[in-house]
Amino acid sequence: MNKLFTFLGAALFSATAIAQTPNKISYQSVIRDNKGILVSEKPISIEITILRGRADGEVIYVERHHVRTNKNGLANLEIGTGESVTGNFQDINWGDGPYFVKTATDSKGGTNFNIVGVSELTAVPYALHARSVDNMFSGNYNDLANKPVKLSQFINDLGATATPTVGVPSNNWALQGNSSSNPLTDKLGTTDAKDLVIVTNNIDRFRIKANGDIDLKKSLQVGEDLNVNKNVNLNILGGQTINNGNLTVANGSFTQLTGALDVDKTLNVDKATTLQSTLDVNNGSATHFTGTLDVDRTLNVDMATSLQAKLDVLNQAPTHLTGTLDVDGTMSVNSALAVQGTTNLNGTLNVNNGSATHLTGNLDVDGTANVDGATDLKSTLTVDGATNLKSTLVVTGTTNLNSTLSVNNGAATHLTGATDVDTTLNVDGLTSLQQGLNVNNASATHLTGALATDGATTLNGTLSAKGQVTISTSVSGGDASYAAHPLRVEGSAQGIAIKLTAATPDNSNNFITFFNNSGSAVGRIEGETAEEAVTDPEYIFTNAMLVAEEVKAGVNVGTSTIPVAVAGVGVSAGPCGACIAAAAADLVLATANLAAYNVFALENLGVTYQSGSADYAEWLERSNSGEKIFAGEIVGVRGGKISKFTKDAQQFMVISTKPAILGNMPSAGQENLYEKVAFMGQIPVKVRGLVLSGDYILPSGLNDGTGIAVSPENIKPEQYKEIVGLAWSNSLMNGGVSTVNMAIGLNSNDLANLALIQEKKIAALEAKYQSFEQRLTALESGKPADVKIAEPKSVPAQVASTEKSKYEIMASNMPAELSPEIMADAFAYLQNAYAKQGLNIKSHPGLDRLFNNAAYKAEITKKAQEAYKISYQKIQEMARMKN
Repeated sequence: MNKLFTFLGAALFSATAIAQTPNKISYQSVIRDNKGILVSEKPISIEITILRGRADGEVIYVERHHVRTNKNGLANLEIGTGESVTGNFQDINWGDGPYFVKTATDSKGGTNFNIVGVSELTAVPYALHARSVDNMFSGNYNDLANKPVKLSQFINDLGATATPTVGVPSNNWALQGNSSSNPLTDKLGTTDAKDLVIVTNNIDRFRIKANGDIDLKKSLQVGEDLNVNKNVNLNILGGQTINNGNLTVANGSFTQLTGALDVDKTLNVDKATTLQSTLDVNNGSATHFTGTLDVDRTLNVDMATSLQAKLDVLNQAPTHLTGTLDVDGTMSVNSALAVQGTTNLNGTLNVNNGSATHLTGNLDVDGTANVDGATDLKSTLTVDGATNLKSTLVVTGTTNLNSTLSVNNGAATHLTGATDVDTTLNVDGLTSLQQGLNVNNASATHLTGALATDGATTLNGTLSAKGQVTISTSVSGGDASYAAHPLRVEGSAQGIAIKLTAATPDNSNNFITFFNNSGSAVGRIEGETAEEAVTDPEYIFTNAMLVAEEVKAGVNVGTSTIPVAVAGVGVSAGPCGACIAAAAADLVLATANLAAYNVFALENLGVTYQSGSADYAEWLERSNSGEKIFAGEIVGVRGGKISKFTKDAQQFMVISTKPAILGNMPSAGQENLYEKVAFMGQIPVKVRGLVLSGDYILPSGLNDGTGIAVSPENIKPEQYKEIVGLAWSNSLMNGGVSTVNMAIGLNSNDLANLALIQEKKIAALEAKYQSFEQRLTALESGKPADVKIAEPKSVPAQVASTEKSKYEIMASNMPAELSPEIMADAFAYLQNAYAKQGLNIKSHPGLDRLFNNAAYKAEITKKAQEAYKISYQKIQEMARMKN
C-alpha cells in the first residue's frame, strides 16, 4: 500500500478562501511506495472524495487528478479543479458540515487506487461558505456603515473608547495570538471528553488526556521551580536521575528507597535515618559519623572498620564476632573476657597490676609473645607461631618447636651442638654459615626469596627451577672467548635441551628469541608446521628457483638436439647423442635437487631460523589500510604511501620477502598498516609471461601486484620511469604467474646501455633528415640531385632471411619424450663424470640414493621425463609462434 502524507494547513485554507473566495482548496501530498521510497518526478493519480457527517458518511463529491511529483516526491493540486466523477463542487453547502476528505492514490498513474486515509476538514476551509452568507462584508473599509472618524479609536459596546490591541479576537485561537481573551470563558481544548494532542513533524509529542493526565513523549525543560503536590515516579522504564544541586527532604517527610542508594560523595543526614535493609559502603570509601551510631540489631561489616573513639556495647548486650578481631592498639577489658573462638592480637596484650591470667585450655600464639618477667610453665608450651626472646633462653631439657623460631634484632644464636631441623627452617634475616651446609637424605630446600652467592656454587645434582631464571653478569672478552659468555654448558656430549608445552610447535612458538639491549626482538628460532613451511616466502622462492633450474635443464635437452654443423655451412651431422645424454643428466640432477629440497623442507619440520636475507627494506604505509599486499608484489608509491594500483605512481617498488635490514619502524601497534618495501638488493618478484635473464621488469598494468618483462632491445623511452628492476633468472611460462629473482632498480650501466640504444636511433633519424634536406635544396635550385639516404654505420641493413630460428630447429629435432635408453645414458654419463673426478659416490648419501636405490632412481627418472615433456610442449608452442 502506498503511503500518502498530506499537509492541509489552516493558514493556507484561510488565505485562499478569504482573499478571493474561490471554489477550490489547495492540497499537497508526499508520495512514497510500499517500501517507503519516494516516488520522485513520476506521473501519479489521486482521487479526492468529500464525505459529509462522518469519516464513512455520505459521498458528496468525487474528483480525480493526474499530476507529476517533483524531485522531493511532492504532488500539488487544487480540490475543485479536478476531473469530476460524482457531484458538483460548486453545489457543496459548506455550512451543512462537518465534512471529511478521503484520499486515494495510484503511484503508477492509473486507476488502481489505494485508500490512504480520511481526515476531517478544519474550520478554516469553511471560508468557502462565506459566499452563501447574506450581508457579508465585502472587504472594502468604505462599504462599512457608521465607520469611525479615526481609525485609532473605536467605541465599544459600553460607550468607552478603546485602543485596538495586537492579535485576533478570542472566538478562535490564532497563530498570531489572541486579544480580548477572557480566562473565565475562553478555552483551548476539547469539550467532548477526548484527548487534546499537540504534534510536531506529524508525531504525537504532548497529550492532555480526557481525565486530565498529561503525557509528554520527550524531555521537559523547566526554567524555574517545579512544584509537585503529590507523588513523583522516576525512571520507570530505565535511565537514571541526576541531581546537580542539593536534595532536601523537608518537613520530616518519609523517604523510602527500595533499591540501592549510591552516594559518590558526602551524604549528610541531620535527623534520624532508618535503614530497613543493608547499608553498603563500597570501594574502601570512608564513612564518617561525628555523632553516636546506634545499632539496635546486627551490624554487619564486610571490610575494615576504623573507630576514632571508643566502642561501647551497653546493656550487657552480647557482641558476636564470627570472624577475626584484630586489635592493633591497646584493648582494655574491665571485666571478664570470654572468648569462645580464636582471638588474634596484632598488638600487645598487657596483663598489668600483677593480675593473674588463667588459661584453662591451650594458649596458641601465632605471632610474637613478649614475656618481660619470669614465666613459670607448669606444663607444655606449644608455640605454633613466632616466639620473640629478648633475653637468654635456657632450656635444660628437650624443646619442641612446632612452628617458627625467630631470632630478631640481629641477636646472635649460638648452637654448640648439632641442630636437627626435621621440617622447614625459615630464616628472614642474613644467615652466615662458617662451614658447609649439608642437606641430606635428598631433602628439598625451598627458597622463597633471592639466593645471593658471592663465591662459586657447585651443584652436584639436579637443579630444578620452578620460576624464571635470569643470569645478570658482566664478563669481558671477544665473541670467540669462552670466558666472555654468561651461560656455559659443558661436560656432556649434548648441549641444551628446550621443551615447549605445545604438542606441535608452529611459528607462534619460539624455542629461542634474541633481543637487543633495549628489549626488542631481533631474531628467533621458532617451530614450524608443514602448512607454514609451504607458505614461507623462503620456501616459495627456493622452490621456484629449483623449478626454474629444472625447466632450464629441460630446455637445454632441446638445445642439445640441434644438429652439429660439419664441413661448412648447411652441412650437418645430425643431433649429438652424447650432448643429449649430458643435457638429460643435468635434468636428472635438477629434478633430484628439487625433490631432495622438498623432502628436507617438509619431512624435517620442527624449527625455522628467522634471520637476514638479501635486500634492504623500509616500512611504508598502505594508502588503503584494508588492501591485501603480499611479498613479491609490485606496488606504486605516491606521497610515501603504497598501493598495488600503479597507474600514475611516482615510483615502483617490490614488497620484501625477508629483508636483511629493515628501517623506518612504525609505532607500536601500527605495524598492520604498513608493509616492508625493498629499496635495494635482490628479491623475488611475481611476473606474468616469458622472462629472460637481463630483461627489465615493469608493472603489468593490471594493478594486481604482477610485473612483465621487456627486453633491452624493445624498451621504449616512456617506459624507463616504470622500470622496477633487472631480471636475474628466467621464467619460460607463456601464461600464468611465476616468480623470478630480480635486482631492484637500475645501475649506471643499465642507463648507459639505454642511452646508447636511443643515441643510435637518433643518429639514424638525423642521417635520414640530412638526406631529405639535400634533396629539398636540389629541388629548390632546379638541379637534380642523386642523393641516397645515408644509413648509420652502427645500424646494419636488414636482409630477408629464410634461416630457421633456434626454436624451430629444436622443435624439429627434439624427441617427443625421453626414452628409457636416453635416461640410462644420462645416469651412465653422470657416473662416468663422477668417476673421472675421483668422487666416491658411497660417501655422499644423496648421490648414493640416486644411483643405488632402485625405487628412488625410478621416481627421479619419471619426474625428469615429466619435466622434459612440459619443456618440449613449450618449445613446440614457441616454434609455432615464430611462424
